[in-house]
Amino acid sequence: MFKKKYKDSPLNSPKAFFKLREGAEKCKKILSANLDAAINIDCLMDDNDLHVNFKREQFETLCSAVFERFETLFTRFKSKLATDKLSFKTIELVGGSIRIPKLQELISKIFDTIDLKKTLNFDECISQGGAIMAAVVSPF
Repeated sequence: MFKKKYKDSPLNSPKAFFKLREGAEKCKKILSANLDAAINIDCLMDDNDLHVNFKREQFETLCSAVFERFETLFTRFKSKLATDKLSFKTIELVGGSIRIPKLQELISKIFDTIDLKKTLNFDECISQGGAIMAAVVSPF
């Protein structure tokens, strides 16, 4: 849309690409809690602004291939657990992308008998886990 209107793509400019990526990330977070969101970037390129309204359905359609890959991964994981005769009662959801309702729904569908929890801070626990693993493998 921007390329058609202004005859230039923000992907060709590192500064514009960074602004666009930031706007998309913010939009993704808003869509995790709301049904619609907007990307508003003033002076994206050459004093041209970008204003786009987005609905959660559109986001889910754009990400459908990614959701399918997640579904395959979680299904294989569940079958591996069954093969190894391992079981567990709860799953703690962590990481920024777990905020996406469609992903939570997908995990709930696959692990239907297991309780899903979101008690830890999504972002902090990733860095804490990394720090713990670094301490484990550290020679000091």
